[in-house]
Amino acid sequence: MRRYTLEVAGQTHVLDIEELTANRFRVFLPDRELEVVLSDSEDLAEAVIAPSIAPSATPRTAAYSAPSADSLEPVPALGPPRQAPQPAVGEESLRADVAAPMPGTIQAVLVKEGDRVRAGQELLKLEAMKMVNAIKSPRDGVVAEVRVTAGQGVNFGDVLVTFRKG
Repeated sequence: MRRYTLEVAGQTHVLDIEELTANRFRVFLPDRELEVVLSDSEDLAEAVIAPSIAPSATPRTAAYSAPSADSLEPVPALGPPRQAPQPAVGEESLRADVAAPMPGTIQAVLVKEGDRVRAGQELLKLEAMKMVNAIKSPRDGVVAEVRVTAGQGVNFGDVLVTFRKG
């Protein structure tokens, strides 16, 4: 279950949301409970990722000391969100290659060619910046090709998995 605190028009609202399936959720409001079905979604990033906690492959030997406020440099502001590439006129609109959302190392491949997958199903695990990220399918489909293996390094934008048309 996950708790969200939203501020709308100056009022604070607290929502507790329980994921029942990949597209069904139970939403708990202060005065009632709702079951919600997500009928459609669109990710703006090239792949769906979900961080998960996993032990590091290398143990920490040195103690961590937090940097002082004087040693920190300002972080430049991010630009506007990137728009997902649109298929060209006449191009197959159901194409759903999954690309690496960041550089990292493939920790596990959870699917193989010919597997039928559902939207939200984990395809791969990608370690990046000491976090293991679940790379999930953007939609229902059949895996045409898995282009990576466990232990392989990938760069941002590398195609990891392709799907069959139709």
